[in-house]
Amino acid sequence: MKTSKVVFLVFLSLLSLWLINSLRVRANPEVIVVPDDYPTIQAAVDHASLGSTVFVKSGKYNETLVINKPISLNGEDSIRTILTHPNGPSGYSTNPYWITPPHVIIQINADDVKISGFTLKDCDGGISGNGNGIQINGNIIVASRESSGEGNGISIIGSHTTVFSNKVNGGDTGIMTGPGSYNNITNNECVGASVGISFLLSSFSIVSQNVVHENDAFGVGIRAGGKSNTITKNNIINGSMGMVLLSCSSSVFSDNSITEQRERAVWVDSSNHGNVIFRNYIAHNQGYAVYFTVTDFEAPTNNTFYHNTFLNNSHGVQFTRPSELNSWDNGAEGNFWSDYQERYPNAIELDGSGICSTPYVIDENNQDNYPLINQVAISGFGPTPTQEPFPTTWIAAATAIIVGVAVILGAAVYKRKRLASNKTQ
Repeated sequence: MKTSKVVFLVFLSLLSLWLINSLRVRANPEVIVVPDDYPTIQAAVDHASLGSTVFVKSGKYNETLVINKPISLNGEDSIRTILTHPNGPSGYSTNPYWITPPHVIIQINADDVKISGFTLKDCDGGISGNGNGIQINGNIIVASRESSGEGNGISIIGSHTTVFSNKVNGGDTGIMTGPGSYNNITNNECVGASVGISFLLSSFSIVSQNVVHENDAFGVGIRAGGKSNTITKNNIINGSMGMVLLSCSSSVFSDNSITEQRERAVWVDSSNHGNVIFRNYIAHNQGYAVYFTVTDFEAPTNNTFYHNTFLNNSHGVQFTRPSELNSWDNGAEGNFWSDYQERYPNAIELDGSGICSTPYVIDENNQDNYPLINQVAISGFGPTPTQEPFPTTWIAAATAIIVGVAVILGAAVYKRKRLASNKTQ
């Protein structure tokens, strides 16, 4: 009887070890811990195998990193795991014709790299990358604005990039992606940059639920360019220009809040065509609500504005030259204009439809044929994505399986003993 118990315990132990190793290989081929396994992060990165994880414990690390392979680099805590550039910000060059290279802490030269859980500071730029499938999640980046290197908080060239839940303070541009396709910039906060978020030469990308505020004197909230992009549910506060559309086509701008801009809330340059701008809150701006650039050679065309709320802006819509190729309603409903009642005191509502009886005239070439009586509510921000900085999922799964196997085997042994006991009786 004792022999059978020993065999059973040995079997259970071996089974447990096999399950742990099997699940660990599937979920994460290797986990290297800094400074336990290697004293520096770069040394750990250099020795990491493809697809493995480098886990960095809380502390201050004064080094720059170059990542040339697909790995995950996870900090233990985004506030207490700190990376600084050994040389600090580059500062302004004394030679006005020479731009010093920006001092960037992390350089990515590979596909499928994931970085999360760090504070990066004392630098011109935090993370710069060139590759597809890069994920930047849950970091805090403090980039210098006193630099001739024009460093960016996060700058990624490639497709299928995901940048979410980061906080970027300063920098020439807070977050920049492109050229590339199918990129996702979501739930970030950018403060005090020259440009909060920039994505140019992009297609089929999403920029959503970001907060951009306190840009510098000539700052831009979101700078967009490309085809078939979606820009939605962003909150842009207190800057020079809220949203700048550069060579956009077939893109959707919706549910954005753009307030307290000094020059232009929305700037549409001459090369924008076929975009839909609807259900945005454009309010309390000291400059123009919408500003169109029209040149001798090109004009923005077939852009449709409807269900937007234009509230208490110092200036309305401005065209640099006459243009009549854009729409201010969708054929049934237009926009809310806070100065409508003052301009058209005798207008009434049409049969309870929520539409005013008199069109809202912008200029001799543009008018909203179906102005709205009431403001249009915009959709709010979504939940904050969660992150798992250390790969504990496989540990929980292995524990659950081991417990389950132990219970089943224990029940089988108990049943066998009961049967044997019944036979002896």
